[in-house]
Amino acid sequence: MVLPLLTLVLLPRVRTLELRRTSDAYLAHLRTYLAGKFAEEAAKCPGTYYRADEQGRILRRVGVRTWHFRGVGAHGVLRVAAEQGWRLGHSYPADPGRALHLCRLDDPAPGAPVRR
Repeated sequence: MVLPLLTLVLLPRVRTLELRRTSDAYLAHLRTYLAGKFAEEAAKCPGTYYRADEQGRILRRVGVRTWHFRGVGAHGVLRVAAEQGWRLGHSYPADPGRALHLCRLDDPAPGAPVRR
């Protein structure tokens, strides 16, 4: 009895979506949540956080915890991520019961210092 109450208090938006039992609501949540995560990642300075490859590109990474996609499954995250140009991170094992790691290869911002 305590666990459902704690999840309602700690994760009200996700818990409310779960009570509605509609995958469309979860997908809408994922679209807004992932857009925010991706924008936050894109705002990071490439010269500080990443090393560029030979072509000057950087590999950006984002992790998505399971409570954000338990209503639509890991495939829902991958579908929404693909809509926004991200894919499953190749450096991490794919395990739908754990956090998903997404990645995208980006060109550094013009004029940004590139560390090699």
